[in-house]
Amino acid sequence: MSVKTITTLLITVVLSGCASTSALYSGIHQAYSPTHSVSILQNPPKRPYKIIAELETRGIPGMSYKTMLNNMKTEAKSIGANAIISIKEIYLMSDKTIYRMPHRSEAVVRPPVRTPALTGTAIRYLK
Repeated sequence: MSVKTITTLLITVVLSGCASTSALYSGIHQAYSPTHSVSILQNPPKRPYKIIAELETRGIPGMSYKTMLNNMKTEAKSIGANAIISIKEIYLMSDKTIYRMPHRSEAVVRPPVRTPALTGTAIRYLK
């Protein structure tokens, strides 16, 4: 394998692993079996459903919408959702960070960074 191929592969692995999705449950949480697929819906479905969690996926600067959406879908499947509705793309600002390193006399300042995120609602169809 060439150095370019290995570098591309490593970057892909690192970037795909940097998104994290959290699920916020309201009220009493009922555990469901994982599902095999999750639909992305632009509007709430006409069939009866219940909201099982609010999802938030945080990426890193430059991460694609598709990568974050795939991460959100993986989490939704793991909690037993059939679909995700009301997906919104937002941006979060990190705080300025100051690092003091023992081998340097001056501090290293990382400015605030704008990071992409997605929010959505995981739903489960009622029988």
